[in-house]
Amino acid sequence: MKTPIPDIWLKNLEALYKADMRFAQELDDLPKDDCLVIEPAQNGSMTIKAHLPDGKEIYLHSKYNPQSEAKKFVDGLDLKKNLVVVLSGIGLGYHVREIFDRTSSQTIVVVLEPQLGVIRAALWNIDFSEELKKNRLIFLHRVDKGLMHAKLSAASSSMILGTTLETLVYSKMWNADFHIQMRAVFTEFMFYCRMSFVTLLSNCKLTQQNVANNLVSYVCCPPIDNLRRRFVGYPAIVVSAGPSLAKNMHLLKQAKGKAVIIAAQTVLKPLLNLGVEPDFVTSLDYNPISQKFFEGIKDFGQVQLIAEPKVTWPVVDVFTGKKRLLYNEFAEQCLGPMHQKRDGLRAGSTVAHLSFYLAEYIGTDPIILIGQDLGFSDNMYYAPGNIVHDMWAVELNRFCTLETKEWERIVRNRDILRKTVDIHGRQIFTDEQMFTYLQQFERDFANTASTVIDATEGGARKRGTTIMTLAQALKKYATSPIPLEKFDFSQTTQWFDPTPLPQLQRQLEKRIEEVREFQTLCKKTAGLLDKLETLIDTPAEFNKIIIQVDEIRSLVNAHLKALQMVCSVSALAELRRFMHDRQMEARETQGKERAKNQLTRDTEYLQALVKGADELIEILDGALDRVKKSKEENRCVCE
Repeated sequence: MKTPIPDIWLKNLEALYKADMRFAQELDDLPKDDCLVIEPAQNGSMTIKAHLPDGKEIYLHSKYNPQSEAKKFVDGLDLKKNLVVVLSGIGLGYHVREIFDRTSSQTIVVVLEPQLGVIRAALWNIDFSEELKKNRLIFLHRVDKGLMHAKLSAASSSMILGTTLETLVYSKMWNADFHIQMRAVFTEFMFYCRMSFVTLLSNCKLTQQNVANNLVSYVCCPPIDNLRRRFVGYPAIVVSAGPSLAKNMHLLKQAKGKAVIIAAQTVLKPLLNLGVEPDFVTSLDYNPISQKFFEGIKDFGQVQLIAEPKVTWPVVDVFTGKKRLLYNEFAEQCLGPMHQKRDGLRAGSTVAHLSFYLAEYIGTDPIILIGQDLGFSDNMYYAPGNIVHDMWAVELNRFCTLETKEWERIVRNRDILRKTVDIHGRQIFTDEQMFTYLQQFERDFANTASTVIDATEGGARKRGTTIMTLAQALKKYATSPIPLEKFDFSQTTQWFDPTPLPQLQRQLEKRIEEVREFQTLCKKTAGLLDKLETLIDTPAEFNKIIIQVDEIRSLVNAHLKALQMVCSVSALAELRRFMHDRQMEARETQGKERAKNQLTRDTEYLQALVKGADELIEILDGALDRVKKSKEENRCVCE
């Protein structure tokens, strides 16, 4: 007799199809799992047991009272501090339901469970349709970094504010290897999230200052659009500055013209000194030291700079050759109605990531990596000939060698050192930052359509790559010259057009005016909120002030673009508001206490916005000065 399909399963499946269609289809197509047996527990509810390959049986829940077991388990969790709960195992879902029933609508549960039959059994047993619709219940059923990044990236802010990783008892007895691996991969993902988050908070003002100061080049230099898929069918070599680069860099001479050479900014000078002119060089670092990678180069030849607009502005000034800047949202906000459509690339943590994304964008296949160690090969931090070695030169003597300086550079961050496996299966040191970069690369390699060749000949092992020497890769893939017409854009492109500068000046002046108006409204609102705090016990007076606040709020909404720009400079304002909202939801306060919490939240938020507006005006004033200077230098064209 055919088992009737319960309504709970249909509701859950419908919700899951909207949230994750592929996974829903996978569960829907799943055949009956004979190793799983669902049976009544002693208290009358359902429990589940599994027949293991070795003939043993284990219960995934209590045989007597699975709900009571779930309640005791959740009693031990600190749900007030944690907005995300990661569970190894799901069983029939009693623990998950208990967590959702005790927490706010902000809580997210991530389930690590390799047995699809168990997940389906849980969705047959308990209604999670509302949580599935809102992506508050997320399943990870295989060890896959790319899948983890795809499913959890949207929840990363909540995860950073509080996450707990808990284990159901049966996961230690069944598929234990999977759960050990998943917990390790999840821990690595959290390292990546924290590093990205800290970078965002600490650098947001400097980043937008760089973008604003690069606006002249942003509007006057060409975008990357005519490079899209231009080199389909040809290989690319992405050159980074890892210590293993010395092993194979000399082979780039024979690769020139047979592969597109994309260099990270750190290796541009060493390549030019070798007599190899890369086709592209990438730059994105906000640190002013980046300009040293370009200083002193008198002729950039046909090398094209592909830069994120957030790159420190002296780099764009010092690079006097052909350059293109990528799409940037803050830049477009500054331009207002004069913005024009242009392509960008995915956000990368390093110039090496940016180089890889450029190689994908121009359509190359395979993408060959060299100098991409992501670890301290031979206890070295930098490749020989790097600009940093030149900076160290004055300190070198018989008691302080280059090797000593390299080792000091590594152990300086001993607190964040960790070990990883290199391409030969040996252990080498890396650090948390480079380990984070490795996570991002492995996610990218899992999702790219191109073949990725790791020809670094050293460094950390990278999942999703084929290991070769550079000589082997060139012999197999770089066998014939790339047609010259593929590079003809270099001669036909106008590399600097100053005619938009007058309009850019007017738009920046308009943005400054809008931000000043927005700041005035914020200050007025903050003053009214101060009054409201003293009137919570007098509802009639409180409501009068609320009316005034609502009137100003409508004016603030008319300055939405200014608000977005201020928040991009002061990410801390949005973070504080986000944290306050989550905490209020978790506490579920009501009445006067909730009103006080809301006023505190809004007052702090407005104070941060006022400060952020000051910082934004300072940034836009600096950008305006650079536009005026460029207009003077190009007066004959601009007038």
